[in-house]
Amino acid sequence: MTFTGPGAWFHRARFAAAVDFRGAVPLERADFAGVEFTGDHGDRFAAAVVHAVDSALATHLARLTSTDHAVQGEALAALNRIGIAHPRCRGAVVSAICAHLRRTTDRRAVAILRDHLHFATPDGFWSDIDLDLSGGTFTDLDLSGVGVNRFHAAGATFTGRTRLDHLDTDTLDLRGAVFHGTASLVQVIAEETADLSDTAFHGPADLSRLSVLGPATFARATFAAGAEADEVFLAEGADFTGTVNPPAGLITAAGRPGT
Repeated sequence: MTFTGPGAWFHRARFAAAVDFRGAVPLERADFAGVEFTGDHGDRFAAAVVHAVDSALATHLARLTSTDHAVQGEALAALNRIGIAHPRCRGAVVSAICAHLRRTTDRRAVAILRDHLHFATPDGFWSDIDLDLSGGTFTDLDLSGVGVNRFHAAGATFTGRTRLDHLDTDTLDLRGAVFHGTASLVQVIAEETADLSDTAFHGPADLSRLSVLGPATFARATFAAGAEADEVFLAEGADFTGTVNPPAGLITAAGRPGT
């Protein structure tokens, strides 16, 4: 048995009567899923793994704030790998990606969100995630088909073609958001609440088959270029106080089609 280079390390390792390394190959990373450690050594090893992951996470979170496009890309790739391998880190990874997107337009970051928050990829789906895009500026944002606990985009500005079709969330928060260009929110489902107060749609909007299962408000919302709103369902009605040019087809408080 021959090892060359720095790829093997057996510091203080203990083996039973026999061990067979035939066919072993070096890897860039180790996967300890399903491995069980016992005793003090196991506790120390597990703690060391947690510390190493947290250190790597902190390093790449910091690198993501770099102004260098290449460094940002490397950090995004590393954070993606950490999120895949360590579910407990996924909330922090997504929060960092959202903060990054609030600073700059980056399709690489959006692609990571779509890869892991889209229901069409159940094997890689990240559950129990909040998306916070509040106050950011986004161009041609496409997050159609994603499922999250909470979708926050209060005060955000969307330009170009914005697609949030089939978004499934507990809480939809678009307070004061501004949509320039087209906005497609077809078949969005808000399981608990939807707040579109003071939201401004300056271009064509489509809210067809929007479903809100709890309280909803469109107070002071503006639909400057008209909107489609076919088959909308508002389980507890909605507040339309001060709404400008509301689209036909909105549901009344009684849950029946109205105009």
